[in-house]
Amino acid sequence: MKPIHVHAGVYQVGGDGLSGGSDCLCYAVDCGQGEIALIDCGVRSKNRILENIQEAGMDYKKIGHIFITHIHIDHTGAAHSFQEEFPKAIFYAHEQEVPALEGDPGTSKLTAASWYGVEYLPIRIQHKIKGKEEVITIGNLKFHCVHIPGHTTGSMALYCDVDGKRVLFGQDVHGPIMPEFGSNPHDYEESLHKMMTFDADILCEGHYGIMVGKTRVKDFIESFLH
Repeated sequence: MKPIHVHAGVYQVGGDGLSGGSDCLCYAVDCGQGEIALIDCGVRSKNRILENIQEAGMDYKKIGHIFITHIHIDHTGAAHSFQEEFPKAIFYAHEQEVPALEGDPGTSKLTAASWYGVEYLPIRIQHKIKGKEEVITIGNLKFHCVHIPGHTTGSMALYCDVDGKRVLFGQDVHGPIMPEFGSNPHDYEESLHKMMTFDADILCEGHYGIMVGKTRVKDFIESFLH
């Protein structure tokens, strides 16, 4: 399976059929000015993801920014190997996810590594997203990093305007809600309502694929409201 073209400079480069079967859907963005950003890392499929980035026409050696949308192992398991490969890359995550990502033993179970039967290896988060929203400029793009608690305490969505379209990297919009891994149903529903206000043209989800068109994006998000 080849990398999936989402929109101008945006590709799905990881996920079942592209990298590992347990991986979340990972996305690479050509931000211009020689900058490439990666959204999530999968479980342990770094090499396949890098091959897919290259096949999409991007030079994977230019990866300088890696966003971790939340702590679960299907999004973070390969992050340690990416950090070894790209020691100068900036890793981003919401501040509430940082203790678990950096290996705090009191929060390690929240990675859900036991669910997948793999070991989580801690990483360093150089840029902690604080509060409700922060805007990060990379190349020609502005990434709005928005706190969307619910699936986990520090879940984060990103959106940016690319060539006339608003692309939302909502990742695990669908949940699920599992309190043992940090979920909160009330916060989750509030975050779904928040994401509907982003008026996205394209939704890149963490497991369900890519939704194109404002109506389809809104309907998908709304379908998880009770």
